[in-house]
Amino acid sequence: MKTIYTAEPIEGIVEFAHPPVQTRLAREKLKAIIEESLMPMGLVTSYTITDDRAFPFPFEMPNAMSMNGFFGENPDFNQVAQELKELFEQPRREYAEFEAKLKSELETATDNQILGMVEKFHYTHQGTRERHGEAVAKVKELWKPYDEMSANVEAQDYNGQRSDLVRALATLDDCHVQGLLRDIRKTEELLKAGKRDEAVEQVMHNYSDWRRKNLAHLHNACGDAKFYGAGFSLARLVAPDGEVEVDKYKFGERAPKTVEKALDNMRMPYQVILL
Repeated sequence: MKTIYTAEPIEGIVEFAHPPVQTRLAREKLKAIIEESLMPMGLVTSYTITDDRAFPFPFEMPNAMSMNGFFGENPDFNQVAQELKELFEQPRREYAEFEAKLKSELETATDNQILGMVEKFHYTHQGTRERHGEAVAKVKELWKPYDEMSANVEAQDYNGQRSDLVRALATLDDCHVQGLLRDIRKTEELLKAGKRDEAVEQVMHNYSDWRRKNLAHLHNACGDAKFYGAGFSLARLVAPDGEVEVDKYKFGERAPKTVEKALDNMRMPYQVILL
């Protein structure tokens, strides 16, 4: 068996943390997901639920001795201590391992690869630079003198192209797209000037934001809900190791065979405890 933690944010803001209705809704939603989806498929065998008042992850270690029943009946507190240590340290290791790998890649990266990393780690969606290039080409293709465009509009002979042109112009005017292009231009200038170390700093600057969205999902989701929001409900799941034979006639051919896959499908943050 394996242990997995997952969470559901409570709607609200930090000044009004744990409003009664929203707190109960978050708890009941988490409970319903487990009891009505995960357990019927055999992906979870048992669970317990608490919230950030008793379990302030990732900022403080909870007092396991005061959490009656959360870690099961008559738990081995030495094992509980190892589990909690892993819960808190695993995200830090994930950050450290990824950053070490990134720095290693940057040591041998070409200029084009560095520019690609600036784009990859920017907060805009992957492919934004390509989308901007397509928008530029579309504007060049469709932009006509005003009199010609006006005549086409009046003749209702321009509807599809007009929509394409409006979308392309909106892309060119998008401040987030312009922010990415500025970062890329700045990095290109630094590389041309032989300032490779400063260009690498551009990559690391963008990486700091990217890692919050793409690494240590439970750590960051709980941290945001605790620091900026109204808190969160936290579930500790006990699940079978490996894949489970799910009834395809009841749940469909594409039903997930692991709790991790099911939580991914529901876009829920989680962390598997590896002991």
